[in-house]
Amino acid sequence: MSNDLESKSNLLAINPFDLKEITEFGLLSVRGDLGSKRLSETLKFSTGLKVPTVRSFVSKSKVEVFWMSTDELLIKAPGKAIDGIESKMLKGLKNFHSSVVNISDSRSLFTIKGAPCRDILGKLCPVNFDKKIFKIGDFRRTRMAQVPVALSLLEDNYFQIMCYRSVKEYVYNILKMSGCDNSNVNFY
Repeated sequence: MSNDLESKSNLLAINPFDLKEITEFGLLSVRGDLGSKRLSETLKFSTGLKVPTVRSFVSKSKVEVFWMSTDELLIKAPGKAIDGIESKMLKGLKNFHSSVVNISDSRSLFTIKGAPCRDILGKLCPVNFDKKIFKIGDFRRTRMAQVPVALSLLEDNYFQIMCYRSVKEYVYNILKMSGCDNSNVNFY
C-alpha cells in the first residue's frame, strides 16, 4: 500500500497542477457594432483597452476584455471596479444601438495552472491546445464535456475557465478527475 502512495506522489510531483475558483470579479456583456468608433472610444475610456481581435482578449491591470462574437464583448474586472466601468459604458453608449448588462452573478471562474493543464483541458474540450496554436492572449468559447465554457490563456500553462454558475461543481469535478495521477497523456 505504501508503494502505491509513493508512486502516486511521485507522479503528482512530476506533473502538479493548481486549480482554483476565482470569487472576486465582475462581468459585463457589451453588445453593439464592434467596428464603430463610438463603441471603441467608449471602451477605451471605460477600461483603457481596445476592442480585441477575433478569438482573443486584451488585459491591463486586472481588467480584461474578451471577443465573444462579431457583436459582443465581455469585460471582466475586480468586483468593486465593474460598477464604475458599467456606468461609463452606459453613459458613453447612450442613444447608441447597444446593450451593457452586468452578468456577474451568472458565471463562475476557475484558473488552472501547471505543466499538465493543456493535457487536462485537451481531454475535455475539442480544441487544439498545442503551444503553436493556442497562444497567450487567445480565447475560445467551446464545450467542456457536456457544458459550454470559455477558455483564455493568461500565461504559459495558466488558463482561465469561465462557465455558467449552475454547472460550476460539474466543471470543477471533471477538471480534477481529468488531472488525476494515472490519467496523464503527455500529448501537449
